[in-house]
Parts: sequence; structure tokens; C-alpha cells
Amino acid sequence: EIAQIKRANMLKAWNEALFFSTNIFVSIAVFLFHLALGGTLTPRNVFTTVTLVNVVQIELMKHLSLGVMGTSECYVSVKRIQDFLEHPELPQQEHKLLDEHNPDNDVAISLKDITCYWNQASDFSNLGESERPLIPALLDISLDCTRSSLTCVVG
Repeated sequence: EIAQIKRANMLKAWNEALFFSTNIFVSIAVFLFHLALGGTLTPRNVFTTVTLVNVVQIELMKHLSLGVMGTSECYVSVKRIQDFLEHPELPQQEHKLLDEHNPDNDVAISLKDITCYWNQASDFSNLGESERPLIPALLDISLDCTRSSLTCVVG
């Protein structure tokens, strides 16, 4: 997908380059062809021709390319949605309680002897995980979170 995005951006760049250069080349070609057929250049002919070339250029180079780009993006989006909708249903997960034999147990989550680490870097960078020092934030913590209660770890 990244390769296609790069390709699309390259085509977009070429389209922009052509958009700004074709107006000059097409006008010169039209005027040279007109002179080769024995015509004369008058301000009326020049301004009318340049205006028509600009209108055709905008319609063909901008709107047509935007239409093609929008159509291809729509096709990709519809294909992704179609693929998503055609995926099989996920199987239902069976949820088990910590202690199935004791239904009176109110513990929803139980943590025993947990050590949690904090990465000192506060932003995402290109460094690998092994190059970032991990600092232990919580050492040997045991915690039982009961049902229907709000539990916060602050610090």
C-alpha cells in the first residue's frame, strides 16, 4: 500500500508539472501551426486562443485528474469495506471467573507480585526498544480489584 501511495504521489507531482508547463507549449504549438498555415497573429486571436487553452487545461488536467483520483480512492475504500464485511464472524469468547467454584468471590482482577516498568522517553522516537532504559515504576505489587468498584493507580 505504501508503494501505491508513493506511486500516486509521483503521478500527482508529474501532473502538477505538466499543468504548469503544457499551457506554454500548447499555446506555442497552436500559434506556430496557425502561422505555418499562413494565418496572422492578432491580439484578438492570441487572447482568445490563450483563454481557450487555459479553460481546456483546467478541465482536462485538474478536474479530470481529480475525478480519476477520487474514483480510485472510492474503489479502494469500497474494496476495504467489502473485505471487512466478508470476514467471518469472530467466535464468542468464553469468559471464566477467577474462582468458578466460589461464586461469592467479588474479585474481578487479581495481580500478584507484579513489577511494572516505565520508559523514561515521553515521546515516540525511532530508537529501538532495547536502547531505551526501562525504569521500574511499581515493584512487587499485589492488587485485588473488586467488582463494581473504581480502582486507580496514582503516581
